[in-house]
Amino acid sequence: MIDYFALDFAKAFALIRELTKVVGLAIGIGKKQEVRRVLRDLRSIYFFPDRTFALLDRMAKGETISLTDLERAEIGFANSEKNVFEAMESLEEFAHKNSTEVSIEALSGMRAIIGGKGGARLGIIEFFMEIEDQIRTGKYDANMGEISVRAETLKAFIVELNARIDDVDQHLLKLDQKD
Repeated sequence: MIDYFALDFAKAFALIRELTKVVGLAIGIGKKQEVRRVLRDLRSIYFFPDRTFALLDRMAKGETISLTDLERAEIGFANSEKNVFEAMESLEEFAHKNSTEVSIEALSGMRAIIGGKGGARLGIIEFFMEIEDQIRTGKYDANMGEISVRAETLKAFIVELNARIDDVDQHLLKLDQKD
């Protein structure tokens, strides 16, 4: 299994500090629309607790899920795909556009956040495909312990990623409200 969760949160947090400096500069020179775009993009990559996260939570608790439950989550996941990737591209563009204002470490941190989101999505897709196969072949109940551990790992990663996104979001909201 590929380790999609090799995100260095210390580097990502360093990015947060520098990204807020860049946004502060953008606000200082009258570019509030840039800040609002970053806020919108951060919310697009945030994992909200409905659908996918809720299903992972149920699996982590050892609850049995049905193919219908899984298909609903997969549909919701697929429906958000375009918006999520556009937001990730937009955040990367913002970082590169302002690259003279941030360190290489910060740019690496931005890539880590973007990669973390992309990695989480790939990990969830892979996991759901495996679960679907196990349900169809009647192996789901026999593998419940392993499924629970993997679902909890995915959830923990998402919670950590969301915390970093929330940190940036809260700081940017404060900056955006300053005139």
